[in-house]
Parts: sequence; C-alpha cells; structure tokens
Amino acid sequence: MFDTYLFGLSQGLAAFLAVALLLARPVAAGRRAAACPVLYGCGAAVVLAGGFGFALEFASQGLTFRARELLGGALSVGAAALLTGALTALVRGGPGAAGRRLLFAVAFAAVVRDGTDTALFTWSAVRSALDGQGSAGPLALVLLGFATAAGLAYPVVTSVRSRALAYGALAVLAGGALAHGAGRWQSAGAGTADGSGGWAAVAFDLTAAVPPDSWYGAPLTAVLGLPPDPTVLQCAVWGLYTIPALVRTLAPVGFGRSAGGEEKATDEKADSGGNAVRARPPGPYGDGRRGDGDGAGPDGGRMCDRPRGAGGGPLGDEG
Repeated sequence: MFDTYLFGLSQGLAAFLAVALLLARPVAAGRRAAACPVLYGCGAAVVLAGGFGFALEFASQGLTFRARELLGGALSVGAAALLTGALTALVRGGPGAAGRRLLFAVAFAAVVRDGTDTALFTWSAVRSALDGQGSAGPLALVLLGFATAAGLAYPVVTSVRSRALAYGALAVLAGGALAHGAGRWQSAGAGTADGSGGWAAVAFDLTAAVPPDSWYGAPLTAVLGLPPDPTVLQCAVWGLYTIPALVRTLAPVGFGRSAGGEEKATDEKADSGGNAVRARPPGPYGDGRRGDGDGAGPDGGRMCDRPRGAGGGPLGDEG
C-alpha cells in the first residue's frame, strides 16, 4: 500500500514541479493572468491522459509492455524538446519571449509525459474501489500522493523569485525527461544491440544508498529522471544535456548577452535619448519636445510612457 502512495507522490512531483516553475515567474511579477496558458495546458493534459487511460483500462485489450515503453519514451523526449525550446527563448529574449502557445505546449508535455502510466494506475485503483470485492484503499493512497506532491510544489510558485534558479531547475527537469525517455526506449528494446553490455550496461548502482521504493528514492528518481542504477546511455544523455544547459542558463557572461543585460542596455539607451530630447531647442510647441517620434504630443505629455521593466509577454517582467 505504501508503494501506491509513493507512485502518486513521485508521478505528481515530476509533473507539478515543472508546472510550478513555469508559474513562479508570472506570479512573482504580479501578472497572474499570464499564468493562464500554463493552467490550460495542464488541464488539457489531464483530460487527454485521463481519457486515454480510461479507454485502455476498460477496453478488452490494452497496450503491450513494449508499446507502453515506446509511447512513454516518446512523450518524455517530446517534453524535453519543448522545455528546451522554452528555455532557449527565455534565456535569449527575456520572459516575454516565450509565447502563450509555447507555454501551453510545455505545460501540456510536462503533465502528459507520464500521464498514460499515471492514468492507467489511477483508473485501475478506481476499478478496484468500484468492485464489490475490491478496496478503495489504493485509490485513496494514490490521490493522497498527488495531493502531497501538489503541496510540496506549491511553495515553489510562491517563493521562487530568482530567474536563474527557476530556469536552472527547468533545465534539470528537461535533462531528466530526456534520460527517462532514453531509458524507456531501452526497456522496449529500441536502439540497443543487446540487453547486457554497451550502452545498456549499468553505469553505477546506488540502490543500497537510495532504494527506489523508499520515501526519498522514488521522488528523487522521478524528478531527476535517473534511477539509482542507471544505464550508460541514461547517464550519457543526462550529462551531455544537463551540464551544457545549466552553463548556458546560469552563466552571466560568455554565452551572449543575457536578457537582463539587454534590458539594462535598453534602459540606458532610453535614458540617453531622453537627455538628448531635453537638450533640443524649443520646437513648434514651445516646450522643447517636437512631437516627431519622441513620444510627446502637443500638450507636452508622453504618449508611450510605461513603467520601466514592465514586460508585455506572458511571463511578465524580470522582477
């Protein structure tokens, strides 16, 4: 029964942490309405995965193990690709660069990544609860696991204010999703010459220190995407993706100007432009502002002023 609770906890954390990190920036900027694409993506993923799981659970014939592993691997790799696209846009162009469609897609992929397995497990628990000879215990425990995961992820939404922390954690989650997808493809037998050596060999074994069925081992495996006994391929994929992604995301210099640097340069340019305007001789309106693109009208008031740093994108400003 404890394994049932751990399943809900680990699967919930893998999805809820990514969603919480996507929500943290707009919440910190006070732009709660900008979080709508993320919430819509989550809702769409729950509906789709739930419907698909229902069809498989109550159908006369479900998916084979190999088909489930291939599907789960494809969803994980797709989630990693979308997270990478969002991170690239955010790091290069600031928080307004990730459009609503991209945020919707990232949230959808983060939730649906293991949605098929989660939905199958949950519907199986529902069937057991409805069966006269079954028990409602598994359903209650898996729902309790989901609730615990949501409770652990919620502080991320309200407390994460650092852009580097949020984007760095998303990079780790993306690397974990990619490694998890590679592992599931290996389990299905795709892309491996044999099941005993080479890329399929066990890189290291930490199961004694981090048991996969422990209260800390299962969530850690779900979040990082690596089991305590990962294969060589999983370790290679995780390292080759996560380390460069963290360097690219967290490095203040050396990989192009950051969004913060671009905003600072923009502000400095705006300040110098304002000084140039004030140095002009009086124009037709007699107040030193000529209305030729400086953002001033005949009454001397600026028409395009807005608070500096107020972003127009779905993630708000940089804080």
